[in-house]
Amino acid sequence: MDEPHFRFSARIPVKVQSTRRVTIGTNLLPHLNLAQGSSTLCEIRADVVGDPGIFSIAPEAIPEGVSLANGSQSLPVDGSVFVGLSINIDPHAPLSSAAQPLSIRWTVAGDNLHDPVTDTLSFKLHIVAPEPAELQFDAENLVFPNDMPVNGSAHLLLRRDGTYKFWGHFHNSGAVDVNYGVAIAIRDPQATAYTVAHPGKLAGSLTPGLGDDDWENELRDDRIAQNWVVLLEGSTQSVAWRARMDLANITAEAVGALGTVLAVVALVV
Repeated sequence: MDEPHFRFSARIPVKVQSTRRVTIGTNLLPHLNLAQGSSTLCEIRADVVGDPGIFSIAPEAIPEGVSLANGSQSLPVDGSVFVGLSINIDPHAPLSSAAQPLSIRWTVAGDNLHDPVTDTLSFKLHIVAPEPAELQFDAENLVFPNDMPVNGSAHLLLRRDGTYKFWGHFHNSGAVDVNYGVAIAIRDPQATAYTVAHPGKLAGSLTPGLGDDDWENELRDDRIAQNWVVLLEGSTQSVAWRARMDLANITAEAVGALGTVLAVVALVV
């Protein structure tokens, strides 16, 4: 039999729809408390099951005083893709007593074989006042008993990054030398005490040496940074000073005046 002979031929396009499955993840919790003047990194991961495509993000609902850096992006995706943007809170953004919606629209673009896939990544945002970066505790006008002619002050500054500063000044206006010790203890709401102590020697007017003792130490302890939120909840202080260099007992006296203490963080000075 002779083969069929076609006097003409044509190409007929056929569109086959394929379903994509998209899973979105982020490093942020659904409820955000962000301080005025702060900036927070938001990482978004898109896992796409199906053929490669183009993944895009764009701002949707943005509260007053909030801006997104790199909030609009488009990247090719073949399996997984990460995008990062920064949520920036203006220093003068209005504080919010109720949660405000912050949302980012994401899309995997459609093409000849796929319909677009799109949805919204949503957060509930509270704009709060910034946390203090420092907590300072001052012990002023420290005088010794029995009319001893020695007086002074001691100060402790704790910082959010874990650094701290301990400084003070004592003066001897008497005739004889005085050895002394001073300790400051801070108790946080979880009954942890943070302690610093300083031994000093003050010369009298009848002996060689200095009648003034000034000190200043700056160091770091990561436990301050780790427990910063607890310290902010309300910390109390105690100070003890005696005309002796027995720092262990002087520190214990300062800690004991704070009431119940479950743990002690002895800061190095």
